[in-house]
Amino acid sequence: RIKNGRSHPIIQELVSQQASFHQDYMAGSVILALLTTLNFITPYMLYYTFEDAFLKLQVWRTLTTVLFHGKLSFSFIFSMYFAHFAINNVETQLFDKKTIADFFWLLILLHLTGLFVASFIGLYFTADTFVFALITFGAKGDPFKR
Repeated sequence: RIKNGRSHPIIQELVSQQASFHQDYMAGSVILALLTTLNFITPYMLYYTFEDAFLKLQVWRTLTTVLFHGKLSFSFIFSMYFAHFAINNVETQLFDKKTIADFFWLLILLHLTGLFVASFIGLYFTADTFVFALITFGAKGDPFKR
């Protein structure tokens, strides 16, 4: 129940427990799914091609390709579950607050590698490959931890 513009304390507690990139990624994915489900935008406005992103200067396509998991559906919920698991696991267990710069460097390299490969093989949305790469990093764990 919302009182005086504040949300319920349980919701605030759940949201505050999540790491910052995790919150932003999940929020961006849900917003894009809502906008496409309600037909405010179409997936054709979000997909990535090198020509559209860089030659036509539609640079938002470089970010929306990694955030878009599809319209609201069972597949979207399943994809969000894996994204939640992967991002939360890597961000909180492999990287601590001292190495958050390393985590963001990992994200940048994964994203740039995904865009590079997508440019050559015609992959329009890289969200699933991004999450799969994070699942791989999370499953591998910290090799220096015993």
